[in-house]
Amino acid sequence: MGRPEWEVIGIVGGATTVYNPASKILTLAVPDVYESLPQKIHTAITWISENRPGISGIFKTDDDIVVDPVLLAETVVANQHRNYWGFAVKTTKAGSITDTQIQLRFTNKQLQPTHQSANYCFGAGYWLSATVLPLIVTASTDYATSHLEDVCTGYVLNKGKHWPVRIQLPWTEWPRTPKLLALK
Repeated sequence: MGRPEWEVIGIVGGATTVYNPASKILTLAVPDVYESLPQKIHTAITWISENRPGISGIFKTDDDIVVDPVLLAETVVANQHRNYWGFAVKTTKAGSITDTQIQLRFTNKQLQPTHQSANYCFGAGYWLSATVLPLIVTASTDYATSHLEDVCTGYVLNKGKHWPVRIQLPWTEWPRTPKLLALK
């Protein structure tokens, strides 16, 4: 990202929570499967809040998203005053997650997951200002019982009266292929 005041941290699940400053990888004591992604994101935000006090916020993106880093840096600087914004914003009603979509990524194929009703930013990329981080940190139950991290984040922030703003920024998503998944 080319800015000395920012730190880019990769998040993975594992047996214990440990941060490796050389690789900039934060391993969390959370299973690294799609079903536990909400818990993993909650745990990461909690760790960052506790270990990086004074930050202006967190920009979260998926590992399969490609965006121009210079344009992203400019966008973050221009919009860091906003509490919650992202590349794509959607409204969804509570319901089941269809097996033709994201459920295919679940390890447990017997799971019949549901999600909350929320105005949210897609997980592809969204900003959380320091102002809203305490809402997320205290929402451990919501994240522990959710199956979609982006919808859960929107749900938690909506309860706190924070609504997402869509920021125009070109991005693409790499197809989830065995080669991409092998990078993890």
